[in-house]
Amino acid sequence: ELKSAFKSKNYVTICDVRVVRDTKTQRGKGFGYVRFTDEAECEKAVAEMNGFTVVDAVSVLCTHLTEVFRLNAHDLLDRQRVQELLDHVRERHTALMDELFPDLVSVGLVQNVLKNLLKEGVSIRNLNIILESIADMAGHSKLPNDLSEYARRRLAPYIVEDYEYEPGRIKAITLDPKLEEHFVQRIQRNQFEVGLTLDPQTAHLVLSQLTGLMREMMDAGYNPLILTMSELRLPFKRFFEASLTRLSVISYQEIPSEIEIDNFGVVSASIQSDVGASPPQ
Repeated sequence: ELKSAFKSKNYVTICDVRVVRDTKTQRGKGFGYVRFTDEAECEKAVAEMNGFTVVDAVSVLCTHLTEVFRLNAHDLLDRQRVQELLDHVRERHTALMDELFPDLVSVGLVQNVLKNLLKEGVSIRNLNIILESIADMAGHSKLPNDLSEYARRRLAPYIVEDYEYEPGRIKAITLDPKLEEHFVQRIQRNQFEVGLTLDPQTAHLVLSQLTGLMREMMDAGYNPLILTMSELRLPFKRFFEASLTRLSVISYQEIPSEIEIDNFGVVSASIQSDVGASPPQ
């Protein structure tokens, strides 16, 4: 049985298996010795028998590099690469590309929209859907933030699937309605950027609660996620992203109707007056 237990794991360098027995009764004492000719496989066997998952160095390196590229994809996406992606789309979606270029948008504008999506970990593999959303929205606004937010809604089914802990269900943090409304009133926009202006005490309280809830979610095996109103999603993300890099922010409008939401926790804080509030950006 001891030999079978190790053989079932496909260890190939086992050279000897011996069960320690009582010298009088010849019954096993409950332990034995397994000899390997390869020390590395021996160490792997010990670790796996103790419940650990052993991953080879090459797999660890590949996983790490993949994560590095994912986190920095928005910085790596230059205009030349965007043009190559657009050329590939043109091969199958000529009408769409003729609608977009050169009169409606520029390659630089598309680049900024894609960078916004990649920065929040949204895949751009469905590039034709993203370009269609840009074509639909560009007549109303050519601001990259507006275009990327509209594209997110079209990509909603693909975004949400990364947070499903079982088919059709997600767990998420939410904001107290009064606090959320206060945040909406504190949104500041200009031609190039959008953000929040919060008093230090409120910001600290919210940050503290979010940090604790995020830790609880990750300890429970869930991706940390918070839901907000659509108009608050981007300002909220921009305000807290430097401190909460792993927190994903999704708007309720990005949740498909068939998805059920399980509330993991509610963030609340007493609202401070405007005295001492951060100045508009």
